[in-house]
Amino acid sequence: MSIEKEIQMLKYNIKILTMIINSDRYPFFMQILDHQITEDETRVLIAILRAMNSRLKNKVSTEPYDEISINFIKIQKDDAKKLFSLYQIPFTAVYSDSIPRYNEFASYCSQFLPSSVNPKYLILSLKMQSIYVELCNHLLADMK
Repeated sequence: MSIEKEIQMLKYNIKILTMIINSDRYPFFMQILDHQITEDETRVLIAILRAMNSRLKNKVSTEPYDEISINFIKIQKDDAKKLFSLYQIPFTAVYSDSIPRYNEFASYCSQFLPSSVNPKYLILSLKMQSIYVELCNHLLADMK
């Protein structure tokens, strides 16, 4: 099969997927399809959300981490560092000690996501799909 034919087929498959995915149940996945967000871009977004969520939790919780959790966090940070370098996203800023802010999130999004992505609607889609709900609520409240 030719490359052109494969591309046509993939575009058609995506079109069909967008018709059958329940956008009320999976609004974040629909954002990925509608805005043609790549797998790497999705991984960067999740790494940023994970870091911001951790920052928010650290400001709220005083529970210490156990050794296994500390090692797991280190692995996540190492992976995030590699991903962020692909888009010149400042690792130390994402993993700072400050409380996450909406403008900060929107700034990161503008560095690696297509310009058609609206950070507010992206956060709303994440929240509706039950992904980092507490962080989403915090970022939406900070936006006001």
